[in-house]
Amino acid sequence: MLTQETIERAKNAMRIEEVVGDYITLRRRGANLIGLCPFHEERTPSFNVSPPRGIYKCFGCGESGNAISFVMKMENCSFTDAVKKICGRYHLPVEERAMSEEDQQRHDDRESMFALNKWANEWFQDQLWKTPEGKAVGLAYFHERGLRDETIRTYGLGFSPEKGSPPTKAAQEAGFTEKYLVNVPDPQDMQKSMGTGLSCKSERDNRLFDRFAARVMFPIFSISGQVVGFAGRIMTDRKDVGKYVNSPESLIYSKRNELYGVFQAKNAISKLDMAYLVEGQMDVISMHQAGIENVLCSGGTALTEGHVRKIHRFTNNVTILYDGDAAGIHAALKAINMFLEEKMQVKVMLFPDGDDPDSFSRKHTAEEFRDYVRTHSMDFVQYMVQVGLNAAGNDNTRRMEEINRIVATIAIISNSVEQQLYTQELAAILGMKEDIVARSVAAERKKYVAEKKRERDTEQLRQGQANAAPGSSAEPQTTTIPSPLPTLVAPPTESPNHTPQDNFDAKIQRNFRNIAQMIVRHGNAIYTNYGNGSFLPVGMFLIQSLRDDSIIPTDPLIQKLFDEYEAHFTDKHFDTGKFFAEHPDQQLATFAADLLIDEYAAKSARVDDNYAKQAYRLLNELKFNICDKRLRTELDMDFALRKALLEARAVFARERNH
Repeated sequence: MLTQETIERAKNAMRIEEVVGDYITLRRRGANLIGLCPFHEERTPSFNVSPPRGIYKCFGCGESGNAISFVMKMENCSFTDAVKKICGRYHLPVEERAMSEEDQQRHDDRESMFALNKWANEWFQDQLWKTPEGKAVGLAYFHERGLRDETIRTYGLGFSPEKGSPPTKAAQEAGFTEKYLVNVPDPQDMQKSMGTGLSCKSERDNRLFDRFAARVMFPIFSISGQVVGFAGRIMTDRKDVGKYVNSPESLIYSKRNELYGVFQAKNAISKLDMAYLVEGQMDVISMHQAGIENVLCSGGTALTEGHVRKIHRFTNNVTILYDGDAAGIHAALKAINMFLEEKMQVKVMLFPDGDDPDSFSRKHTAEEFRDYVRTHSMDFVQYMVQVGLNAAGNDNTRRMEEINRIVATIAIISNSVEQQLYTQELAAILGMKEDIVARSVAAERKKYVAEKKRERDTEQLRQGQANAAPGSSAEPQTTTIPSPLPTLVAPPTESPNHTPQDNFDAKIQRNFRNIAQMIVRHGNAIYTNYGNGSFLPVGMFLIQSLRDDSIIPTDPLIQKLFDEYEAHFTDKHFDTGKFFAEHPDQQLATFAADLLIDEYAAKSARVDDNYAKQAYRLLNELKFNICDKRLRTELDMDFALRKALLEARAVFARERNH
């Protein structure tokens, strides 16, 4: 477990815009920065980063927190691991103390798998550079493909020997156990599967053997530079095994989300605001060697929504550089639709006959390559016409199929101006009236929107069923006001005349949230008179006023926030926003980030330079709603109590408007 000094060093050094910027592209908007949220699918940026406050907030999905919680979510790791990553980024020393058995086990599974992959990557590289077999087979292959030694080292390429299972034996000798060598699939969720899969286990005799025997090795790096898996290309003539083999999915590797080359390419993609998407690892490496660094590939699997969203974090523009064969064309057409659904700008380019990204980049300089892409790239309509419609020739049946395919693709675009431009372009190419093509696009758009709605409804229903806990129910929240107003605090009686309380409870909960927000934002900034000439910080004034009237928040998180403030408000140099945003309780820190960047509150709250007046208003608003709830829901209360509540409500209504 990390020492408090290590945690404090990380908090003091980290800049949230730098930490978040390692994962997504941020653009300045006023005092804040915005980008596409990495936690949900979106096309319009709603992810906000506030450098002065050190927090982030997505107004699309609601995710919020500080730099540490961001790394925890992005890397799917613990608080400890996130702090370590931040310390590593800023070259800070890490000090640890003994962890609990439970914490140690939770930490060990992921870290041991990362450690094994790191060790294996170094071992494979040693085999490539230092052994006769590695030099004669692996290194010779890479040199034959035109790779320089510097490039081979940049991508950490390696070699796995053919016979004797040396990687498995060496790993065991290095202290790595079968638990982390052999992948055990989790049928419910493959991303929870244990083990890296570097080794396989024979069902016949339980013997361990190498998954990647006789292969050149391509390590797969995460955005942050950790080795999450491997791809291996066979170097023998065996026909009973696949040409390429990838690591299986596990706790640390998801082929649906990992892009080959993203670690080396992310900075260039952000700088140039363009990503080149190719088919294979060698395409990526050869182009990088030629000076085109903003290149990546899905590597070992078809392009997925996860890949597209990850590319979109860094740029809105992508050029597809797939092969011109049937498989490449099919993959490109599918990719076009996926990028358009993500509201990205997509182009496609075909290389000259006999060339692919690998061979073409070896023949040309980086500038020549970019010039060729710039002058030969096509928008998706031009590409689909060239590879589909033109190939159909005079076959009217095939021509109609291809036209309908292009129309359906245009219909994916939600921006009406952009959609019209492509509609005009298609009509001009076909020599047809624009209104005829436009009607077809509109009809396809209607079908597309309806289908997407069905998909969303089905997914929401599935998630709702999965998340519903048996026997769980949301209990209505109630708040009472006991002494010093005894006539207002009679507990509500059960009565069939009660009206639904949901709206009243929501108002009261919002009142508590606004009070908590004022404490987090201004708790120690302004002092206010608290009777008899005494003064308290505004946060303590609010808490003490609630306590005087025995008003207790029903949300335990708000109560914890009150307790933490009360325990620390006298600390030297106490800053409420910083204290809560960096709180070690990540649930509380996330809640505080919500309060610090709250779109609804920012628009609806009454801002007043006199925080004392604002505090009084918040308290009276809460008390008004508590009284109002009882008056409207407890219809069978006695006359005296109702009269007292009416009088109190009138007082609170008057005071909240002053």
